[in-house]
Amino acid sequence: MKDEPDGLAGYASDKGYFDVFYECSGAQQALAAGIGAMRPRGIIVQLGLGGDMTLPMMQITAKELELRGSFRFHEEFPVAVRLMQSGLVDVKPL
Repeated sequence: MKDEPDGLAGYASDKGYFDVFYECSGAQQALAAGIGAMRPRGIIVQLGLGGDMTLPMMQITAKELELRGSFRFHEEFPVAVRLMQSGLVDVKPL
């Protein structure tokens, strides 16, 4: 988001593009951009801890998005990525 603040803008048209969004930076701008690019009934997983944020509740409610908080540890992240890439963890139902 720092280098390309409008990087997700192309994905926000129509009804959104993504079904699942992992926000790992803790930046409010990244969360807002990701919410804009979500399809209705998508799932947002907030991992980054950047302090309290203001949320675009109108978009979250209108799109019926589910927001999940997840406390993370840096040691587990590469393992989780490998599990998803290998297919051992199926993220499609998310």
